[in-house]
Amino acid sequence: MRVRCSGINGGLRAAGRVSGFSISAGPDGPEFPCIYNQEIAPEDPEVVVLWVQKLPENPHLWYGRGLDPYCNVVDAANMALPVFGPVPIP
Repeated sequence: MRVRCSGINGGLRAAGRVSGFSISAGPDGPEFPCIYNQEIAPEDPEVVVLWVQKLPENPHLWYGRGLDPYCNVVDAANMALPVFGPVPIP
């Protein structure tokens, strides 16, 4: 799955492994553990690639879900990617 980010300054980057994305079963459902890798696309630094296995029914994408999430994606100006979700996945 490819997540294109807009309104960023330059490309995205992360200190170490990209972290912070999750998928839920429904907009208010529990997190569904189906993402097995997260990375910034080397050919397009405005895109985060999420490697997923089987999606749940009615999947929704989140970044920074929960009370104290670990999120480490920033842009070239060192501004954090804002939290978002739930976003329905078609």
